[in-house]
Amino acid sequence: MTQNNATPPKHYRMKEELSWNERKRWAKDLFIELEKTIPEIAKIITADESTVRGWIQEGSWDGVKRSLLISKKAQLKRYYDFLEEQDKNYKTGGGETNTRNLDAINKLTAAINNLENEDSVCDTIIVAEQFTNWLLLRDVAFARKVTLQFDAFIKQKLAA
Repeated sequence: MTQNNATPPKHYRMKEELSWNERKRWAKDLFIELEKTIPEIAKIITADESTVRGWIQEGSWDGVKRSLLISKKAQLKRYYDFLEEQDKNYKTGGGETNTRNLDAINKLTAAINNLENEDSVCDTIIVAEQFTNWLLLRDVAFARKVTLQFDAFIKQKLAA
C-alpha cells in the first residue's frame, strides 16, 4: 500500500477520527514504505514519538523494512551476477581448476537453490497486504482480525 504522500489511505477515511489501530497501520506504512522518521510519523498521525517508537519495537518494523530491502528477487540477481562473473573468470583463466572459485560457485548454487525453493518474509508481507486490502473492501471488522493474525505470523517468521 505504497503512498506517495503522507495522507491517509482511502480505507482509513471511513470516519472523521482515526482509531489507534488505523493510526498504527498508517504509521507502519509511513515507516516502512516512505521511510519517514519517528518525529515525522508522530507529527503526521498526531501521536507521541514514544508511542510510535513502541509500535516499531513491538511490531519488529525494522526487520520488516530490512526484509523488503533485501527481497528475494534482488538477492537472486546478485547471486546470478556473481555466478556469471565466477564463470567468466574460470573461462578466461584457461580453464584452470581453482578450488576457491569452485567453493564459491558451490556456495552460490546452494544459496540460489535455497532462495528459489523457499518463501521469503518479503513475499509473505506482500501477499498479506494484498489480501487484507482486498478484505477491507468486503468486511472491515474481519480484515482487522486477520491483519492482527498476519502481523503475529510475520513476527514469528522474522524471529526464526
